[in-house]
Amino acid sequence: MRESDSPAISPELFVRFQAGDAEAMKAVVQAYRKRLIGFIRLFTWSREIAEEIAQEVFLTTFQDRRKIHGPAKIRPWLFTIARRKIAREMGKGKYKAEIAVEGDVLCQLALEVPPQQLGDLQVQELGLHLRQALDNLRPKEREVLMLRFFGDLQIKEIAAVMDIPMGSVGVNISRALAKVRKHLEEQGLRFEDFVS
Repeated sequence: MRESDSPAISPELFVRFQAGDAEAMKAVVQAYRKRLIGFIRLFTWSREIAEEIAQEVFLTTFQDRRKIHGPAKIRPWLFTIARRKIAREMGKGKYKAEIAVEGDVLCQLALEVPPQQLGDLQVQELGLHLRQALDNLRPKEREVLMLRFFGDLQIKEIAAVMDIPMGSVGVNISRALAKVRKHLEEQGLRFEDFVS
């Protein structure tokens, strides 16, 4: 079961979370940790740094938990805070403003293809071409793809995280996917070979 298909934080758990219950906070961390770290890792190139930033994001979220208005708002809140922390750290020159596409992360962008179905060489080849394609995207297009496919956020959530209209999210995703597809086709690769 994909994370986005799993039930959201229940209203009862959310009430406990807002009241400061440590077990409820652990449940929130467990529900969103993997996707959040995956998203942050795309910008930091380091799992350790991504985990450190994720901890800061969860701490900030816990401290500001009363500002979150409902269980469905937790996930966009987390990605908004992560996005701001990444931008702040990149502004300090700590990280490259590039996308780190590694084998396990790459398979997420390849739309849920299990790593065992892609041979190592195929993953490396796709990784190189995807990195090139992503580097050629406008920053906003790249970010909506990252939030959609790595963060597993819905269009409405991405709009909230990026503070842009929902229509802009859809347009940017469509344009970005078309550019990625075109780049792969120019390299003699079919996008469908990696996502079917």
